[in-house]
Amino acid sequence: AYFVDNVVAYFLSKLFVEVPMTLVQYIVMFILVYYLMDMQGDFMILVLSTFGLGMVSNSVAMALGCMVPDVKDVTELAPLVYVPQILFGGFFIRTGEIPVFMRWAQYICSMKYAMNLILLNEFRADRDTCQGPDAAKNCREIISSNGVDGNIFYVYIILLFGLFMVFRLLGVFILIQKAKRFY
Repeated sequence: AYFVDNVVAYFLSKLFVEVPMTLVQYIVMFILVYYLMDMQGDFMILVLSTFGLGMVSNSVAMALGCMVPDVKDVTELAPLVYVPQILFGGFFIRTGEIPVFMRWAQYICSMKYAMNLILLNEFRADRDTCQGPDAAKNCREIISSNGVDGNIFYVYIILLFGLFMVFRLLGVFILIQKAKRFY
């Protein structure tokens, strides 16, 4: 009971420090990147999409850190968690190019949901860069080849938040179990 309160207090205090710091980092990053790359999407949607990805990544790292006894082990396991995110998230390989029998993995990758939000924001049909027949065709192709459904924009947000919560709570649960054994 005593250690449960301590674990929850630790996670909440860490969260209250992490959220503003992470948000400021992404705002500063996009202040530079947005204008240098002449992006057309809504600035805050881009910031919040990457912020959501960053918070899920922090949560995964925290859960992983709570699972293993040594920091060295976490650094060795981290690529096993994050490399599939890159492969199945649609960043380097379009979802349509992933073999059908492996496409299920995209649904457990937070990067996929953040990429979907960013793609929908940047390549919507009403953007200046998507005007004209060829440009509109390219924008539609980018959206469709990555398996992005424009009708479920808010579902992607909810899924990012859900993954954030699952991994945070997993970290809390694991740390509570370790504290029980320790005390």
